[in-house]
Amino acid sequence: MKRKLFLLIFLTIICAGGGWYLFGGIDSIKEKNRAVKLFPEIANKVAKINIEQGDVIFTMQLADSGGSGLRWVLPDYDFYPADTGKVTSFILSFANLALSKKYTTDEGRFASLGVSDNSVEDGSSRVTFLGREGEELGSVILGLVPFSKDSAGMSTSEPLGQYIRKAGDNQVYFVNDIILPKTKITNWIITNLITVDINQIVKIIQQDTAGAGVLFMLNALPGNPNDVQFKLDTNNDMVSLSDEQIYLVKSGIQNFQIEDAYKEASLNEVDNPLYGRLNFDLLTTYVLKNGVIYKVYSAESFKRTYVKIEVGFDENVYKDYLSVGKDSTETSGGIQNIREQIARVNQNYVGWVYLVPKYANARFRIR
Repeated sequence: MKRKLFLLIFLTIICAGGGWYLFGGIDSIKEKNRAVKLFPEIANKVAKINIEQGDVIFTMQLADSGGSGLRWVLPDYDFYPADTGKVTSFILSFANLALSKKYTTDEGRFASLGVSDNSVEDGSSRVTFLGREGEELGSVILGLVPFSKDSAGMSTSEPLGQYIRKAGDNQVYFVNDIILPKTKITNWIITNLITVDINQIVKIIQQDTAGAGVLFMLNALPGNPNDVQFKLDTNNDMVSLSDEQIYLVKSGIQNFQIEDAYKEASLNEVDNPLYGRLNFDLLTTYVLKNGVIYKVYSAESFKRTYVKIEVGFDENVYKDYLSVGKDSTETSGGIQNIREQIARVNQNYVGWVYLVPKYANARFRIR
């Protein structure tokens, strides 16, 4: 009897141990191999980002937008607004970056992997996140991106991953997700500057700013509101625009894209390649039903087109198209609201010159 009881107790202990091994052991293994996040606590705390590459330090920071809360801006570019979606995605790419593959702690190998403190001078990137009080939340050096090799041992275009190291830490990780920070303004701003329904345009005017005056004028014809057609209205009988040219002109600000942005003041510096080469000789004006007026000044240099933008307002046009059925209070409120919006928009446009894509050249350079 005692022997049977002893065997029962022994088997119970074995089963309990096996259960721990099968279940508790697996959980322990899972916990051991679970990927650690790079900066899991910073997502909602970041107020400033510095990207260092060589001699360049590119900065983005949160700033008061004047009544509309905080927004991301580029302080070194006259506080030009950054695309919030792009900045947020950039922050989250670091916060959620999984560190599951430890690579080396050998400091002698840091330089060859592009993660030494001096590697930034040679093309690597250092990204530093700061909080609202200027405190450092995290800093990381992004090293080389190794590529796979073919059967002959030659590198292919297929990246394998990236080496990274937290600043101040001697552990180098190899990650599958590749992050290549950019320091060009157009990588961070909204490149679709204007989105306008072309069926809301009532008049288009192109002028020669050198003194030739109005080159041509297009007036919207009454008819299908979903497919507004334009008629050429000019005193110059020599002016003739094809249907394709008219379409190009009227679609100029339908989805207005840019490739780059420059502070106008910097273009007026003698050492700038575009100094003295930008003659904004053509002005294309778009008048919308709500009275908003977009003025696009264009210039050509090195076979590329550059534009400046101003936004204005014509109260009479607003009243002609949008005040029908409204009392004076509603009309006044609508006008005031649009004027306030225009003032905010002009803060972004005034003082800036934009490079437009090559396909858009004809939209503003038709004579």
